[in-house]
Amino acid sequence: MKRYSHKRRMVALLNAKASLAIEGLYLTTQEEQLILKRVNGEIRNTEFLSRAMEIAKNV
Repeated sequence: MKRYSHKRRMVALLNAKASLAIEGLYLTTQEEQLILKRVNGEIRNTEFLSRAMEIAKNV
């Protein structure tokens, strides 16, 4: 798996947030923290998907 610098990961997150904002959608702090944990390698993809589904159920 390719490793990207912290700066590159943050730029990617900001770009994704900007794309969502164009559509009138915004990430919650909880969603953003979950994404950051995944891109920083703190949690595996299966854990990420499980937590994301839980967040989606509570919307």
